Formats: sequence, structure tokens, C-alpha cells
Amino acid sequence: MEKIITILHFLFFLFFLTYAFLFPKNWFDVYYLLLIFTTALSWTVCKGECLISVLFKKYKDPNYKIGENHSVDDLSLLFGEKYKPYVEFLIKPIMALQSYVVYLVLIRNQLNGCYAVVYFAYILGLMMTSDLFYQVSFFFFFLYILIKIIHKVWK
Repeated sequence: MEKIITILHFLFFLFFLTYAFLFPKNWFDVYYLLLIFTTALSWTVCKGECLISVLFKKYKDPNYKIGENHSVDDLSLLFGEKYKPYVEFLIKPIMALQSYVVYLVLIRNQLNGCYAVVYFAYILGLMMTSDLFYQVSFFFFFLYILIKIIHKVWK
């Protein structure tokens, strides 16, 4: 089961990271953006952790408390414990690239590219602080972005 969760997490991660390069503008762009920003909202709820990582940690340790450990244990299982420091180091640059992918999708759909900058700032902030005010304020900003995207779709 651990390996399945790990592989699913990695596949979602790859999908988010490569979407704009693999697929031209299409009807799914809006759903991609909704998924990206909803995932960011879930990071707030999960105290800076990905929901899939939390599920993995809860599976391994039913007493695990959300936000207690921000390591990427599930991805370490995939690449090996030996490479865990490298995986952890690469998370920030990879998230910067993901922000660029979000920017590309926003722009090709005539949405405000600044949302990608806010997305990136949010990710970095989550990695650096557990300040509840910071997280809650971005939570509401992401709700605003989601509403703007949904409004654009059903206009």
C-alpha cells in the first residue's frame, strides 16, 4: 500500500509539473488550475503538508499529527533513503518550476499571471513558517482566485 501511495503522489506531482508542456490549451486547463489551487488550499488545512503525504504518514503511524513533520517520506521511499536529502533540497526549485507551469496555463487562458507569483510566495511561506495568520490570509486569497477562475469559465 505504501508503494501505491508513493507512486500516485509522484504521478500527480509529475502531472502538475509537466502539464503546460505536454498539453496545448484545452478545456481541461481550467480544471488543472482548480486542482492546483485547491491543492494549495489543502496545504493550509494540512499545516503545510500535501494531503497525500499526510495519508502516507498516517498509514505508517496512525498517531501521526498533521504538520508535525514536513519531510517527504513517501518520495524517499520511491528514491531511497540515501537520496532523501537531495529530494528535500530539490522541492523548492521544483515548486518554483511548478509555479512557472501555473503561470503558463494562466496566461494562455487570459487569466492574471500574478496569481502564479502569489502561488509561489505561498509555497515558500509554507515551507518557512507555520504562522496561522499567514496561512489563513493566503487561504482566503486562494478562495478569491478560485472564484475568479470559476467565473471566467462560466462567463
